[in-house]
Amino acid sequence: MPISVNAEESGRYATDVSASPYEVGTGGTVEIEALVTGTQSLDDDETTRYNIWAESSTEETYTIAQNQDEIEGMITYSWLVPESIPTGYYSICVEESDSGAMSQFSVYCDTISIIRYHIEMEVNNEILLPGETIRVWTTVSSPITGSPESPETAGWKMTYTTQGENSWDADSQVKSGILTPSSANEFAVLMPSNLHSDYDLDITFYANDSSGTQLSEVSINVPVGQLETSISQPSYGQVIPLGSDFVFQLNCKRTENGGWGAWMPEKNLALTVKLEQGNIKAPVSISSTLSGQPNSIISDSDGIVSLLIAADNSVLEIGSAELVVYWADPYSSEEVNTSIMVHLSADNSESLIGVGLQVVIDGPLTSSAPGEEIILTVNTLDMAGNPLAGIWVHHLTSRSTTTSEDDRSKWTMQQSDSQGKLTVLVSIPLDLNPGSGSILLYAIAKNATGVSDSDYHQIRLIEPKVTLNPSTVNWLPGDEVEMRINVDDMSGQVAVFWSVAELGIEGTLTFAANSQGSFSFQVPDRSSFSYLQISVVAIDDNGDTDSDYHSLYRLDGFSLMISPPNEVIIAGEKITFPYVITAMDSTVPVEYPVQWTVMVSGVADSAMTGLVNSASGSIEYTLPSNLESGSYLFTFIFEGQSTHLVIDVRSNDDASGVGGTFSAVGDSLDSASGWVSTLALIMVFVCLGLLLKGGRKKEEEWSGSGFNDPLPVAPPTQPVAAAPAPLLAPNPADHYPPPAANPADNWTPAVIPAAHPPPAAMPAYDPTSPTGYSHPPPQQ
Repeated sequence: MPISVNAEESGRYATDVSASPYEVGTGGTVEIEALVTGTQSLDDDETTRYNIWAESSTEETYTIAQNQDEIEGMITYSWLVPESIPTGYYSICVEESDSGAMSQFSVYCDTISIIRYHIEMEVNNEILLPGETIRVWTTVSSPITGSPESPETAGWKMTYTTQGENSWDADSQVKSGILTPSSANEFAVLMPSNLHSDYDLDITFYANDSSGTQLSEVSINVPVGQLETSISQPSYGQVIPLGSDFVFQLNCKRTENGGWGAWMPEKNLALTVKLEQGNIKAPVSISSTLSGQPNSIISDSDGIVSLLIAADNSVLEIGSAELVVYWADPYSSEEVNTSIMVHLSADNSESLIGVGLQVVIDGPLTSSAPGEEIILTVNTLDMAGNPLAGIWVHHLTSRSTTTSEDDRSKWTMQQSDSQGKLTVLVSIPLDLNPGSGSILLYAIAKNATGVSDSDYHQIRLIEPKVTLNPSTVNWLPGDEVEMRINVDDMSGQVAVFWSVAELGIEGTLTFAANSQGSFSFQVPDRSSFSYLQISVVAIDDNGDTDSDYHSLYRLDGFSLMISPPNEVIIAGEKITFPYVITAMDSTVPVEYPVQWTVMVSGVADSAMTGLVNSASGSIEYTLPSNLESGSYLFTFIFEGQSTHLVIDVRSNDDASGVGGTFSAVGDSLDSASGWVSTLALIMVFVCLGLLLKGGRKKEEEWSGSGFNDPLPVAPPTQPVAAAPAPLLAPNPADHYPPPAANPADNWTPAVIPAAHPPPAAMPAYDPTSPTGYSHPPPQQ
């Protein structure tokens, strides 16, 4: 029965039949959908019913449903797949059962696969080599629940190709086997040594149930590959001192399609490494410098060999040599190899003058002028960096633009001069595109021994550049914004076209390429934009162009000012910080409340958070009680805006002592004020009395006993809590000199009695002291 038949005169018929899932197990459910179309869809009195069935690949049909009504142009049906239906590929078909006398049958189908078992299969190697064993593991489970199941019978088949004497002599081979049924199976086959590398290995595993009509099978394709190795160290031409160690690194892998397909690492590949000079083939040895190295050269599980190797100096000579790696070819069992050229030296200090060849091209890397002629120098040097004269150099130029690639010149052959230099003149094409265009000089040379080297030098045509530099980072409505323009690699006069898209304004200006241009614009007082994008396009006299743009954002948010407290800050106490918040844009008010955070930098668990609801006020913060005396950095954060203050803090212990000292000093000065005034008045009367006495008895001499007799002094009218230290009268016995102002006014003052001992002087702050203050001065 055909998969699709068009009905010329039919009314409605089903199209776009879909059945899912594509693969379903016996006992599973298939969801069937079909779209109803046709001319009868326009007539509500017409009815059309549909039949659904499954048709096997052997054209056996199984009824699924009959006389199904469409609903709003769709047919949907859930089919429970019978447990005993034969497995295989089926077409799920939908046909109309009643379309009128003039209609034909119209059938549309979709394909599904019915399976009895779900089978998973894996192999030990994703790429196969001749002569090795291919091992296969399979699991059998229920396609509905995923639980393990043991089939009635199980088996496998392998198909591969062997090669005869010639590469075109290919013979197909088939192997098969019967397994003891199990939910987990394993089998292995030894591949022949003449396995053909151009053909893959096909493996099929099947499982049958007891009915004989339900079969499940899976197949896997395993490519037959080849072994490849590549030396990554030492590098080509590397100098290896004889008798010393060098690093040897090698990658081993299996590849398919001659290295162009998939690959996998080749592990445990036994290798032989030799240094060869002509007929001399000296095997290298694994260095004893590293005691943990293996005893043989063999690839690891990642296909890598990385060893410290010793170069034998007993038979090898100074000069070029080949480092050759050998392994057994799995197809021919013969020895194959890969190699790299190295240079052997007597020791690390051996002179390399005249040895080898290096080609180095010197010259500028960029040009800003199409048509410019640039001089490049090709240097021919030995391995020591000394010039080699008379070396033949073959060179060509290659250009690249947006419209062409690798537009090469002809080869030119020239010799380097006596200084090992060759001058090559390279012209920059006039139509070379700036930025994307470049021209390349490629040079290759050989020395007298056949050693060759090459180098290339690329000259890129610099792309003209225009750059916008704003005079401000942000803007506010009403601001005037100035933009400065700089150009690089432009010449002559530069014309610039500028625009501000959001404001709908534009303009032009012209300036010399070696100077700076500028323009300005006014932001309207009423502007709702959050940013402005300024764009410029520049062109110079040569027609070179470039463009640039810059986005300037509106200044938003607010500024923050925090004032320090006036009082002494003491650890553990609550302090108040006045704040002022000012909106940056007067047309955009600050949204309150604003969250604040205060912390002492470097002090754990010192952060406090709160809210403010006005533009000014104060916040309260409780200091940590464990702060020592000193200066601290306070951080204030208001909705992302932050500021800092450095504030002196006194510890609890120090604050107690400082507070008492300040009180005592204050009391002593206040109480002493009255006492000092009274004392001054008494002194005046004493002096006056002495003067009168001296006038009556000038002949009387001073009595020595009078120095120690205190004069009676009346007590002060107010009580004194503390007073200054007592003033002692001068004693002639102690050789005090008399006053120099007026010898006639010499007098003997009496001792003034002290009221109370004076307080100790306030100690100075000392950060080295355990208490934070220096010890008070001793009392005298």
